Amino acid sequence: MAVYNWYPGHMAKARRAMTEDIKLIDIIVELIDARAPYSSRNPDIEKLGAGKERIIVLNKADLADPKINDSWTAFFKESGARVVALNSRDRQGFRAVLSVIDDAARKKRERDLKRGIKNRPVRLMVCGIPNVGKSTFINS
Repeated sequence: MAVYNWYPGHMAKARRAMTEDIKLIDIIVELIDARAPYSSRNPDIEKLGAGKERIIVLNKADLADPKINDSWTAFFKESGARVVALNSRDRQGFRAVLSVIDDAARKKRERDLKRGIKNRPVRLMVCGIPNVGKSTFINS
């Protein structure tokens, strides 16, 4: 009987890189497709990012039903994540993303100031499965 591995090599490579770099970052920005929010998530991201501030970005929100986007936003907020709906291509919602990132970073900056560390940059990791719009998000 043949055993098939569904996990593509490029995703395994990215997982290894993420495992190494996760201790260096402060905030995880996970992009998911608003049209299929649950199935466009990688469960490894949640496991690897345990204890880190997390922001979930429902990308391609303009292609999904706004009422359903609101339902998913509420669902993810209940799990403790910060959530923003976004259309990366047209840059609709970027101000909200920047606001949420700033809010998530505020706690980190306050903690650094108490330790006497000033002006240390906040490090983000943008991650998600293929074809959710990571490159478009970063380039925008």
